[in-house]
Order: sequence, then C-alpha cells, then structure tokens
Amino acid sequence: MPGTDPTLNTLIEFKAPLPTDQLFCPRMSCNVFDNIAMGLSQPQIGCFVIPIGDLMWDLARERKEESEALAYVVSEIKKMVAGERLAAGFRKLIQKKID
Repeated sequence: MPGTDPTLNTLIEFKAPLPTDQLFCPRMSCNVFDNIAMGLSQPQIGCFVIPIGDLMWDLARERKEESEALAYVVSEIKKMVAGERLAAGFRKLIQKKID
C-alpha cells in the first residue's frame, strides 16, 4: 500500500517538470529507510541514484534512430512500388547481357 510506510512492491509515482538541456538533466538520489516498531527506529538500509537525464537522452536518441530507420524503409518501399528498383535491376541485367 502506498503512503508513509509502503512495502517493497509499491509503485511510487509522481510528476515533476524536468529540464531538457543535457547540461541540466537531473539525477534522482534515493535513500531507503526501514520503519521498525511503529517508527521508533529508522535505520537507512540503502541508497541509489537513478540517472533520469541520461535515460531521457538515451530514449530520445533511440526514438530518433528508429524514426530514421522507418523513414528509410518507407522510402525504399515507395521506390519499389514506383518500379524504380525493379527497373534498375533490369537495366543491370540487360547491361550484363550486352557486355
């Protein structure tokens, strides 16, 4: 259950405006505490850093590469449909026969 004392399987979700400039992209630092005996003892049991900015930039680069690859595939299919590839293949075949 979410709240002040979530379990390990709890998804904690929040929205925050983040800078998009790579120089200012943040890293989220997290500290994990354990509540024992109704909150009397709270030892830190772990800490970790999530490189949010790096993840954002990697995802943006991956999307750009995929978009470029899809655009290439679409242009090649359009060429095939228009007969350009087929005609070029026939021209090469005919040129080989002539030579």
